[in-house]
Amino acid sequence: MIPVSLRLRNFMCYRDNVPPLSFEDFHVVCLSGDNGHGKSALLDALTWSLWKKTRLSDTKHTEDELIHKGKIEMEVEFEFDLGGNRYRVIRKLSLKSGKKGTETSGLLDLQILADGKYQSIAGNSIGETERKISEILRMDYDTFRNSAFLRQGRADEFTIKPPGDRKKVLADILGLGYYDELVKRAKEQADRCELERREALAALKEIDNDLARKPEYERQLAFVQGEVKSLENAIKAVEVEIAALQSRKRELDIKSRQVADLNARIAQAQREVAEIEVQIGQHQRRIAEFEKVLSERASIEAGYTRFVDARDANAHLNEKMAQLMHLRSRETELARAVAEAKSALDADKKVLASNAEQLHKRSIQAIQLEKQLSAFRSETEALLGLDATRDERREFVQSCRSQIELLKATNAQLKQDMISLKEKLELLSQPGAFCPLCESDLGPSGRDNLKARLEEEGRRMGTTWRDNDAQAKKLEREAQMGLDEIARIEKSLKDREALQRQVVMFEKSLADAREAEEQLTQVRKQLDDVIGRLERGDYARREQEELANVRAQMLSLEYDEARHREVKQLASALQEYEGLKSRVETAAERVGEERAAMERVRKAEARWRAVLDDDTRQRDQVRSELRDLLDLEQKLHVAQQNLEESMAQQARARQELGQAQQMLNFCRSREQQREEKLAAQVKASQEKAIWDELRTSFGKNGVQAMIIESAIPEIEQEANSLLAKMTDGRLHVTLETQREKKGSDEVTETLDIRVADELGLRRYESYSGGEAFRVNLALRIALSKLLARRAGVRLQTLVIDEGFGTQDSFGRERLVEAINGISGDFEKIIVITHIQDLKDAFPARIDVVKDVDGSRVEVATY
Repeated sequence: MIPVSLRLRNFMCYRDNVPPLSFEDFHVVCLSGDNGHGKSALLDALTWSLWKKTRLSDTKHTEDELIHKGKIEMEVEFEFDLGGNRYRVIRKLSLKSGKKGTETSGLLDLQILADGKYQSIAGNSIGETERKISEILRMDYDTFRNSAFLRQGRADEFTIKPPGDRKKVLADILGLGYYDELVKRAKEQADRCELERREALAALKEIDNDLARKPEYERQLAFVQGEVKSLENAIKAVEVEIAALQSRKRELDIKSRQVADLNARIAQAQREVAEIEVQIGQHQRRIAEFEKVLSERASIEAGYTRFVDARDANAHLNEKMAQLMHLRSRETELARAVAEAKSALDADKKVLASNAEQLHKRSIQAIQLEKQLSAFRSETEALLGLDATRDERREFVQSCRSQIELLKATNAQLKQDMISLKEKLELLSQPGAFCPLCESDLGPSGRDNLKARLEEEGRRMGTTWRDNDAQAKKLEREAQMGLDEIARIEKSLKDREALQRQVVMFEKSLADAREAEEQLTQVRKQLDDVIGRLERGDYARREQEELANVRAQMLSLEYDEARHREVKQLASALQEYEGLKSRVETAAERVGEERAAMERVRKAEARWRAVLDDDTRQRDQVRSELRDLLDLEQKLHVAQQNLEESMAQQARARQELGQAQQMLNFCRSREQQREEKLAAQVKASQEKAIWDELRTSFGKNGVQAMIIESAIPEIEQEANSLLAKMTDGRLHVTLETQREKKGSDEVTETLDIRVADELGLRRYESYSGGEAFRVNLALRIALSKLLARRAGVRLQTLVIDEGFGTQDSFGRERLVEAINGISGDFEKIIVITHIQDLKDAFPARIDVVKDVDGSRVEVATY
């Protein structure tokens, strides 16, 4: 994978004002900037776009914490070349409010450049697209992190481990944990097979116990079959007897139903006769009532005439009363409307008077407010120059801190160099010491001269270290003085902000007072107008005119309430004649109808009495024929009981027969199961043996040991090639995987690092920081190339994040030369550092700077 361009929006310390970063114009580039400004965040954006992982993925941080503070979405667009194709990955993340609080939603698109245009080749889901990206790259995030990306503080992750643990680290880098997973899975499968074998044995034992009862089930089946046959013959004989009895019973049941029908007819005739007798009595009573009403006909008609006259007079007076009630209701409404209009004017008068008083009080404050506002403005103008002074002091403090950091880093390197120099002096003090460069015998004078030069160099380094330390302490005092001054300025600025708020407040109050002066004239004019209308009665004119008209109509009605009461009482007293008049008319109309109806009812009574006598004689005749029915029913009941008992015995026998057959079927099924369980036991034993063998093969002493042994020569070759470029062939590394135990001929597994220099072969742990870092870097790059080759890809891009602080100036030059020397092995090399001396050592540089608007990048080439 070769990076082409990277575009970020609201990612970590970067906001939406960052132009795209192009990688096409350089081969080796230095990514520089102060700590915390966002150098490593650029690499995090690259890995997040491809694999959704960053340095924070192994911590408790959540993905939404990558979004720039105060923003609700972020986006990374990354273009890269691979295998002759150009790809573009676009990944977005957004925050939104949901039912469960803040939720995240993502988007991922994978595109390929074809015919000058990008075309999407993404999957149907984000997960499917992520798998497609890993397939195209032929590596996942862990492979990239352990090969192409030498992360900050991780270059010595392999070398600093004890020899006994280095093999485990190497196994982790080579991804041999996959084989540990295979061992675990093989063991799980072997355990599963053993469990299946034991379960099969237990099942076989249980099946054999069941099959031991098979002869007993066969004897029980034969006995029950004979019993079922005997019961079938008995049931057939009882069924023949029941059929004969039921035939005779059906004949008698027909006779019995005839008696029931006759009883029903007799009862119906009796009910009809009784009902007719009641009807005759009712007709007789109504005829007597009608004749009595007709005898009083003349007096009832005279009373009814007086009632009609009183009712008409009452209706006329009711109309006048309704008109009067309507006019009184309208009078009340109009009087209320006039009163409300006057009350509204009174309320307006009070409000306007109150407003006028308030406006007058506000307007007289204008002169005092102008004096106070002028004083506040003068105090504010005196503090306007403090912002520039504060910014100057901040720049001064930042400059002091940068110089202090540089001096401390230089002193740290001087301390390491002095330790290395001391080790060389100790070697020269030993008898028979050789030249550390040419390995020739120096002789006494040569050793003394070399020791004198080294001691002089040590004194010079000590002087430089003390000067740097004094200068750093002086700068720290100056920086503290600057911080104190900044604190004083900040306090004054807070006072200025309070004064500015006072100015704004008084300006608003003054504007309100002047506005009150303008409003006071208008309010006084409105108040005079309201007072004049109240004095003239100039309100609700239409309602006052209509009120006078309504009162005139009320007088013209001439309604007499006492006369109305007298007429209403007379109509109420004569009310009964209205009902009596209706009863007279009804009696005259219906008396003839009632007499004719009574004659028809008497004829119906004679017919029903004849029917009753005839049905009673026929019922008595049929009853004499039903005397044998009771005895017949008793015989039929006994026969049916015998049949039910025989059928119940037959059902129990058939149930026992089914159970016996079921148990024999169960035995046959268990025989088949025995064959299956026996085969399963054999199969489980065979499979367990296979899984046990695979577990041994995938273990630490199997395939994993073979892979590590085959990788060691490749690592040594690559590392020594790099060390030759970084040290002019002065250092050579050897990896030893076994070591003899002390006091025996046995060997123990280890992974020792032996380094050869001009003084001989020594353990890696005895080297100083600068030389140790060169060995670390060489081994780490060698491991990266090995891991990439085993992943099936060529390592085309190398990212080195920090790690140069332990090198002296000469060592840094060698490292730069070594990086440039191996540049032919990579399409892109990105070196991340904050050390000033290294920023100009490469042909191109990407500067990362950070201010109040976030981080941004600037590309410079030489």
